[in-house]
Parts: sequence; C-alpha cells; structure tokens
Amino acid sequence: MGDLLYHFTEYLRTTQLVELALWISDTSISMWIVTHFWAIPIIQCVHIIAIAASFASILMINAWELLLKARILEQNNNKVKSILHFESKQKDTVSSVL
Repeated sequence: MGDLLYHFTEYLRTTQLVELALWISDTSISMWIVTHFWAIPIIQCVHIIAIAASFASILMINAWELLLKARILEQNNNKVKSILHFESKQKDTVSSVL
C-alpha cells in the first residue's frame, strides 16, 4: 500500500496541480489567511454551516414530497396507482419522401 501511495504522489508531482497550488499560495487572499490566525476557523465554520444547509434543504424537499404523496394516497383510499404516472408510448411516424 505504501508503494502505491508513493507512486501516486510522484505522479501528482508531474501534473499541473503543483503549479496551481503554488499559484494559489501566492495570491493575496492566501497571504491574508496566513497572516490572520482566526481566518481558518471562521472559513471552516462557514463551510460546515453551508454543508449542513445543503443537507437540510435536501431533507426538506424529500419530506415535502413524502408528505405530498401520503396526502394523495389518503385521498385515493391508499391506491398506489394514484401516485404513479405512466406515459403511453406513441410511435413516431416518420414520413419518407421518395
């Protein structure tokens, strides 16, 4: 496993990722973050809150859909066909010009 990781890191050193990382480390935002010790914890907190908000929005949409389907089922005497949607396949008629 160690050899695999070693070869992988050696491969990454030959890509343009190193140049990108060096360029990012020289930007003014990166220099500002290095000089202000409190910036990293605040950025991490904002990042964690953003991930939690994304997850919460997905959960809310799924819960809304589940409650909507439950209401439709209740109104239709628990018939599953009431929440399923089937589209009939129509054959495309292609008219050929001879």
